[in-house]
Amino acid sequence: MAETDPEIHPYSDQEARTSFTYIPLCESQIRLLDISLNHDEGLNFRSRTVERSEARGYFALSYLWGALGEAQHEITIDGRCLSIQHSLRIALEGLRAR
Repeated sequence: MAETDPEIHPYSDQEARTSFTYIPLCESQIRLLDISLNHDEGLNFRSRTVERSEARGYFALSYLWGALGEAQHEITIDGRCLSIQHSLRIALEGLRAR
């Protein structure tokens, strides 16, 4: 039996665009999102994992930030859609505008 490549997930194309699999980090690591400055793309990000000691110039926001029941908005991270609360969307748009 062939060993499964941990980077390949057995999702359909639709699931791959809308699903996230949590990958644990080491205690010394954080996950950062690089935002696309192209306003035509909406809120589009690329994720990367870095050592906390090497991370410079970032803002920390929670993807769950906002009141329950707020309008949902979608952003794209590494080609996958993620629903976020309205207040987080406003904060991300403000950061992109800086």
